[in-house]
Amino acid sequence: MGFAHCAHPEDMPSVQALYADIVAGRQTFASLEVRVRHKLGEWRRIRFNFSPLSDEKGNTEGVVLSGSDVTDLKRLEEQLIQAEKLAAMGQMLAGVAHELNNPLTAILGVTELLRERPGTDDATRRQLELTHRQARRAARIVQNLLEFSRPASPHKKALDLSNLLERTLQLHEHSLRRNNIEVDSHLPADLPGVVGDANQLIQVFLNLITNAEQAIQEVRDSGRIQIRAGQKRQTGDHHRSG
Repeated sequence: MGFAHCAHPEDMPSVQALYADIVAGRQTFASLEVRVRHKLGEWRRIRFNFSPLSDEKGNTEGVVLSGSDVTDLKRLEEQLIQAEKLAAMGQMLAGVAHELNNPLTAILGVTELLRERPGTDDATRRQLELTHRQARRAARIVQNLLEFSRPASPHKKALDLSNLLERTLQLHEHSLRRNNIEVDSHLPADLPGVVGDANQLIQVFLNLITNAEQAIQEVRDSGRIQIRAGQKRQTGDHHRSG
């Protein structure tokens, strides 16, 4: 087979088995996707069609192969599948977030009442304050999940960029911690506002952070993502000609 030298080793057993079936007459036509190394070094997915090559007497003396590159098509299919998974996950997250809202509201209310109850000792008050802070943090995460999973048409308005980045990091905090990835973020308090759609910007930031996380995982077991935000300063003089 002319492409055997550039075919992926894991795919060769299937190719050889199908080739043998065609030659033996067990199959008359078949298709198979094979990873083939491109001349530039990347692996491409080629869908090969196998059919018998017969002599004048009808005996099979070889196999005819024709192939088409389906790499981009497969990527598109994978993206569509991923989009469907994300949509389903969004619906699931919205349901979970709604279910968590009521108990979190109860915890916040009860801890607030107990903190202010006369006669509560200092140790108990500290524990209640800790519980209250963590419940408030959980409530913010739930609110972020609800806003992120809620389908809505794009709505542009003035936004706090630092707040959007912090909300994005909260959404992805568990994954980063699980993969031993530390985040070093520097978000100036005087960062100017931006005009845009909050959900779309969070999706952009989430994609950037996820890409950085995956890049780190490919080469090491832990790492650090640095996030810096600032205002681009304009340089040079601007003149108007009339």
